[in-house]
Amino acid sequence: MSNRMTLARRLLLINTTLIGLLIAVSLTVWFMMDKVMGAADRISKTNVPQLELIAELELNVTRTSLQVRHAILARNPQELQATLEDVGAKKKLLTEKLDAFGKGMIDEEGRKAFAPLPALMDDFWKQGSANVALIQEGKKDEAFAFLVDKTIPARNALLAPLALEKKRQGERLHPDPVRARRSGRRTARPAGSVRRPRRQKSRKCA
Repeated sequence: MSNRMTLARRLLLINTTLIGLLIAVSLTVWFMMDKVMGAADRISKTNVPQLELIAELELNVTRTSLQVRHAILARNPQELQATLEDVGAKKKLLTEKLDAFGKGMIDEEGRKAFAPLPALMDDFWKQGSANVALIQEGKKDEAFAFLVDKTIPARNALLAPLALEKKRQGERLHPDPVRARRSGRRTARPAGSVRRPRRQKSRKCA
């Protein structure tokens, strides 16, 4: 009778311990999933608007350079005036979008990526304004040469870091699936498990 009571107590203790461990593991997994979901939600709310702003900046910077070229090819004063007014409107729009883009950088890496953009944007408009001045003076040949030699390189210098930041933001929004699977396999490995050492093939003696 005494042995049966002892065995029953042992079984009860083992069951209680196992249930406690299961509860602890479940709570740990729940807390981890909650943190992961929270991080994913923050990334989605931050990165999606930033990627949209990058797309708008890239599009309007490119359109501005095309409008400068269109101004050189304008067939009459009315067409030239309409084109230059559109360039002015794009300058205002780009200033607003760049400001919003900078305010959306919430981490140190993002702020470092944004740091050179205002100066590059200023240089782009500096070259663009000089280009427009040549057009307004009727110096179309000089204006076209300036477009190729100055304005377009300034545009490309501005677009380059935007492309890098678009890639970085995109990778945060859509992580590398290969890395995710590897991470998942590491996480899924049972606690306390030990990898079996690889057996080394015995070398035959000559």
